[in-house]
Amino acid sequence: IAGPFCGQVFGDLGADVVKVERADGGEEGRRVGEMVDGETLFFMGANRNKRSLTLDFRNPDGQALLRRLAAKADILIENFRPGTLEKMGCGYDVLSEENPGLILVRVSGFGQDGPMASHPCFDGAAQAHSGIMTLTGPAGGAPTMAGVFVADYSTALYASIAALAALQARQDTGKGQVVEATLMDSALSM
Repeated sequence: IAGPFCGQVFGDLGADVVKVERADGGEEGRRVGEMVDGETLFFMGANRNKRSLTLDFRNPDGQALLRRLAAKADILIENFRPGTLEKMGCGYDVLSEENPGLILVRVSGFGQDGPMASHPCFDGAAQAHSGIMTLTGPAGGAPTMAGVFVADYSTALYASIAALAALQARQDTGKGQVVEATLMDSALSM
């Protein structure tokens, strides 16, 4: 949710957002929840104001297309497990050679390195690890998830703010940078 919502924030602010999805059925949000006119309400809500295309990230031609898109972009938001972009030959070192002003927003569960980096993380896991779940539910009861995906949504907002700060820095330096937002850091901040 965090990556798509971050892109939605930029789309709502007027940016031209191109969402790139897997060729094998697109993002999971296309299959979650109630369907209306062939789309889920969740997908429509998190993907308004975006254009969309699919590509096969495992195919060299798909990876080359991603590099061509990044060469013309101001911001690239990625929501993969750490190391995935690099395995595709699309790490920041490669992308910034063609586009030195590119801002890469890396959204992950636990960060790009460290002992938990390779662990999968969804909102519920971030709520549990951070202690948010101990603050919700009945007094004396079991830990309970908050009623909304607070870690995902706050991560998206932190990522958006960091990307805007990086855009401002680029005005002064002409150089892009990598910014990172994690579900765990966002949950802990709350």
